[in-house]
Amino acid sequence: MYNSYYKYLYILQLYEYDLYKFTLFVLRSGIFKKYQFKDRLVYTSKIKTYFVITIILQILTLYPIILSAKNIIPIIVFIVLIYFLTPIYIILSSIILEPISFIIKSIIIQKAKRKVSRIKDLKIIAITGSYGKTSTTSFVYTLLQGDKKVFMPKSSINTILGIAKEINSKMPQDIEVLLLEIGTYKKGDVAGVCKIFPPDISVIASIGTQHLERFKSMENIISAESENIKFAKPKSTVILPQDVYDIKNIPKIHTKIYRIINPKIIDFKNFKTYFKKGEKTYHTNLIGEGMISNLSIAIDIAELFNIPNIEGKLQLIKPVARRLSPYYERDILFIDDTYNIGIESATIAVNVLEFLKSKKVASRTIIVTGGIVERGSESKSVNEDYGKLLSKIDIVFLFDTPYRKYIENGIKDKKKIVYVKNYEEFDNIKYTILKKGDTVLMQNEITDLYYI
Repeated sequence: MYNSYYKYLYILQLYEYDLYKFTLFVLRSGIFKKYQFKDRLVYTSKIKTYFVITIILQILTLYPIILSAKNIIPIIVFIVLIYFLTPIYIILSSIILEPISFIIKSIIIQKAKRKVSRIKDLKIIAITGSYGKTSTTSFVYTLLQGDKKVFMPKSSINTILGIAKEINSKMPQDIEVLLLEIGTYKKGDVAGVCKIFPPDISVIASIGTQHLERFKSMENIISAESENIKFAKPKSTVILPQDVYDIKNIPKIHTKIYRIINPKIIDFKNFKTYFKKGEKTYHTNLIGEGMISNLSIAIDIAELFNIPNIEGKLQLIKPVARRLSPYYERDILFIDDTYNIGIESATIAVNVLEFLKSKKVASRTIIVTGGIVERGSESKSVNEDYGKLLSKIDIVFLFDTPYRKYIENGIKDKKKIVYVKNYEEFDNIKYTILKKGDTVLMQNEITDLYYI
């Protein structure tokens, strides 16, 4: 019986407690469909509260039936009915909890705002982007720390409520720089953070098709990311890669100072990338155009803060987990890029493989993938384009996902495809196919959200 509560609370959590999306899911899918989940429900205090409120509502519904029933049969019938209507009760629980959650959230955010406002001469850096924002934020932190007192909410906390909680519980009062990574799930998310903590330095690391399913159009994505510029301080500094600056709808506000980043990779040897930013040449153990762009943004910010020995600090920078992060096993180079991909970041990653092959680092290029998600009506065309991109690769391990047939359509030589169910199956067979000298790019496996 507990399975029904688990199933729907799990789906609610997958949808990040979005009542509209959860209600739409229930209406579309009905109450009898079965699901097989890879992950587990996380028993947060919020989930426990939903569970308790749901049970109370069901008991309150059943109580008058018990009092009025003349025998056990109607009671059993109503228990079964109420059980099958569990998702409806979860929706009612959400409606009840929403006003309370709003009040608590407002109190937490205002407390954080007051705490930040009391710090004299504090500089706030806000970093957004379709992809690359976590890497960029990490690189900025590494280059500034030691010379500046920097506070950065821990990685993956990038919503207004999460940021406010981190500030309230962990941020010291003597910091000089508040470094924020801001997630963008819908229009207004970035504005919500920037209105509370208006940045002195705004960064948009990239603009791409990630989360297109949520935003419906590229225009909406550009508008959402641009809130980082619009709601920054009037005389703030804006740092953008050249390709982002060139986008037509990116705001050009005359009171702000724009710094444009356009690094050039000039060589790769001894597993180090050599690149030019302006007139200076740097080297790093990071790979790929995207990572070099992110690193160049961090260098630019370090220059603004007059950080000494930037070249030396670059050697402290390591790849961020699951973002073009390389490691060796059995003389095979694996590059973990499993966090998330769009066609733009996939192109960058494939270019990395081709670059490594041209430098004789890779004897064969191999990709393991489940496809590009969150593209809505464009899923077919985007994944077919992804398949065309993968035609450049020697071997493609293709997961059994809703996007597989589209990727297959794009790959010219079907003989290069190896079909596997998921990463677990890939791990079981990989060393029967992989050879010494291969380079393997591991891209995303599809989560439960894209099957339900």
